[in-house]
Amino acid sequence: MEKIDILKNLITYNPVNGKLRFGQLHDGGYVVVDGYEYDYFLGAGLNMEVSFEEEFSKKYPNVRGTGFDGQTGAKMPTGMEYMKKNIASESNFYTTNLKEYAKRYNNIFIKMDIEAAEWDWIPSFEDCFPRVKQIVFEAHGFFEPHYWSDKNFDEKILKGLEILNKTHYLVHVHANNWAPKTFKIGEHIYPNVLELTFIRKEDSEIDGLNTTDLPLPEIDYPNNMNDKEFDINFWPFNSK
Repeated sequence: MEKIDILKNLITYNPVNGKLRFGQLHDGGYVVVDGYEYDYFLGAGLNMEVSFEEEFSKKYPNVRGTGFDGQTGAKMPTGMEYMKKNIASESNFYTTNLKEYAKRYNNIFIKMDIEAAEWDWIPSFEDCFPRVKQIVFEAHGFFEPHYWSDKNFDEKILKGLEILNKTHYLVHVHANNWAPKTFKIGEHIYPNVLELTFIRKEDSEIDGLNTTDLPLPEIDYPNNMNDKEFDINFWPFNSK
C-alpha cells in the first residue's frame, strides 16, 4: 500500500456551518462544527482533562453523556458520568467498543484521544457510525506507527478512514505539534498525528473542498504552546 492511498482518504471539505472550539487553548481542545443538536455525548481517553466536556456541557446542558478512561478517574460536568474503561474493539469488564451506548441514540457526539487504539476500534463500531452526528478525535501514526511497531498499521489506518468516509465528511484538520515525526511525500511534509473533525453526511451541507488556510486564527491553537504550528496548506487538507 502506498502512502498516497491514506492521503486520498484525508480530503478535507468546507462545511456551510461555522466552526468553534471546545476545550483549553492547547492540547485537549478541538475544533467542532456548530449548528447541530445531539442526544448523547461519548468522550474517550480523558486522562483527567475535561475542559472539552465542560464547554460542551455548557452549550448543550440537556445532553447527557459518558466519559471513559481506564487509567485515571475524571470529574465529569453535571449530566455526564465517568466510566473506568478503555476503548477497544471488544467489550468486557475492562474495555468497551461503545456499541452498547451508541445503540440507544441517533445523534451522538464523540470526542476521542486513545493513543492509536482508534484504528482497531473503528471497524468494530462501523455499523454504529450512522448514529454519530459529529466526531472529533486525535488520529495517530499516519506515516509511522505510534509507540509500537505494527506491520499492518498502514492497512488499519486506510480501512478506518474508508469506514468514516462512507458516512461522514472530513471538515477540519489540525496537526499536533507535540508529535515530532513527519513524512515527506513529494514536496510536502506531512505530520504523523492529526486532530480530525468529521460530520455526518446525511444532515450536513458542504461548500466544496476546503480552500481556507489552516490552522484557523483564534480557533486553532498549538498543542505544544512553546513550538510553532505545522503548515498543512496543501493537498489534501487545502485544495485552493
